[in-house]
Amino acid sequence: MGRSVSCLRYFQERTFIDVSDYEDSYQWKDLLNDLRAEIGEKYPSMITVDRWEDREDHIFLENSLAEIAISEFGGLACISIRPKELTDIYGNETGTGFGGKWIAQTWGGLKEIIAGIAGKLYIKTGAFSNGEGVYVEDRLPEQGKPRSFCHNQMGVTWEV
Repeated sequence: MGRSVSCLRYFQERTFIDVSDYEDSYQWKDLLNDLRAEIGEKYPSMITVDRWEDREDHIFLENSLAEIAISEFGGLACISIRPKELTDIYGNETGTGFGGKWIAQTWGGLKEIIAGIAGKLYIKTGAFSNGEGVYVEDRLPEQGKPRSFCHNQMGVTWEV
């Protein structure tokens, strides 16, 4: 069975971007620096961090309510966000407190920033048992109807 790009555990929102044409680590660092600068400018409470969850998810921004991470596999990157508090007052895992509300209010603006820097955004709509994922282009409301494509663990992409 194959695998696909990782995202934060307990993520509330995520989006995918194509990084298959990135030729070196400088382009990756530029992407991270641009994301940090633009998101930090629009949401001043977000501060730069450099922390890893497991071996794949690089948490690069956080505030007191949420964490934003990026990970890459096979030319596809996932930018995911999760609330910091994952339990309610009774100890139930919810992730719907202040952090969840903040993410719900800001996700549209975050997606606009990410699209402005990285280009097209994608939503994962499903996966095959061999690890190939099916994605649809995530369009902002003014952009019209989305297109679908498949992406496998070898980094091969084709339109559906």
